[in-house]
Amino acid sequence: MGNEEPAAIPDQEEKIAVPRPMSRRRKKKMVVAIVVIVAALAVVLWGWSSTGGSFVSISSVANNPSVYAGKSIEIRGVVSGWNGDPSSRNFTLYDTDASMNKSLSVTMTGALPSGFENGKTVTAKGQLDGVQSLHFTATDLAVGCASKY
Repeated sequence: MGNEEPAAIPDQEEKIAVPRPMSRRRKKKMVVAIVVIVAALAVVLWGWSSTGGSFVSISSVANNPSVYAGKSIEIRGVVSGWNGDPSSRNFTLYDTDASMNKSLSVTMTGALPSGFENGKTVTAKGQLDGVQSLHFTATDLAVGCASKY
C-alpha cells in the first residue's frame, strides 16, 4: 500500500492555460515580418540564380564553337599571356580545369578591372567572334578568386 497516490485536494483547481487572442497590432507586426522574410528570400534566390551556374566552360566553347558563335555568353577562365601593360587588352584564357588544356584568345573592349593579372581567375561576358579563330570579344570582365564562383 505504499504506492498509493495522494488524494487530490478539493481547494486546488487545475489551471489550464488559455491562449489570448492576438491583438491587431501584433497581427500587423507578424504580417510585416513574414512579408520581409519572403522578400529577403526572393532576393537571395534571384541573386543566386542570376550568378550561379550560368558560365560556359572554355573547353565547351572550344569543343563546340558553332553552338556559341555570335551569342552573348559568360565564360570563366584563368588569365595567361597578358603582357602587363594596362593599355593592352589582349590575353588568353585557359580552362579552370587544367586537365582540359583548352584556351581562347580574348580582346577586352573596355577597361581592365583592378586586380587583373596573369594567373587570376576571371569571368568574361561577351561573344565568340568566329568558329575558326576561337577569338572571344569581352565587353565586361570581373576578377575574383575561384572559390567565389
